[in-house]
This record gives sequence, C-alpha cells and structure tokens, in this order.
Amino acid sequence: MSVEETAIRMAEILSTVMNLSAVLHDELALRVTDPSGLRAELLSVGNEMTWLASVVAGGSTAGIAWPGDAQERIERLRAVAGAWDPVGPPSLEVISAALSCLGILQPAVETPERKVRGD
Repeated sequence: MSVEETAIRMAEILSTVMNLSAVLHDELALRVTDPSGLRAELLSVGNEMTWLASVVAGGSTAGIAWPGDAQERIERLRAVAGAWDPVGPPSLEVISAALSCLGILQPAVETPERKVRGD
C-alpha cells in the first residue's frame, strides 16, 4: 500500500470514528439509528483499528498517539459488539466499550522538547 493510500485509509477510519462517537454521545441519534447497522459499523471499526495498530504500533504517526492498552480495548469492543443482539439500542456495556475503543484515536500531544528537536 502506498503512503497516499495509507493516508486515505487512515482518514476514512478517523471519519468513521468521529461519526460513530457522535452517534454514541447522542441519545436521540442512538434511538433512531438502525441497531444492526450500528453493530456492523462497530465490528468493522474494530477491524480497521487493528489494521491501524499495525501502522502506528508503539509510537505516534500522523499526530496519533497509540496507547499501550489499545489492543485490549479493540478486543473488548469486538467481544461485546459481537455478543450484542441488535434488536434494540446498544447496552451501556456496548456503548462504554465502543467509546473506550474509539477514544484510542486521540491526538498526540506535542511536548516542548519535540518542538525544540523538530520531531
């Protein structure tokens, strides 16, 4: 995969994460969202986050800080979303696991020493 293709895929993942986060933080949006579609999106983003881990593992890439417990969060999302029977809105457990997993993609904090070194 070229650098450009990788960047595009990362941008698509970030866009999906932002959209899912918005839905999960909005009670009305959760009530009107198709539960099976939401479940499919959560499972898909888990797969995409695993791919992203291979790109940013152990460091910071393109301003993304990758936490040490990221893989655990991804696996928890997969487990609870996979077990969720989407006949109604997601349980608090699903929402919590999803937000924890989606929260992996936080901007890296630029430290003063990075600015000095030019990292």
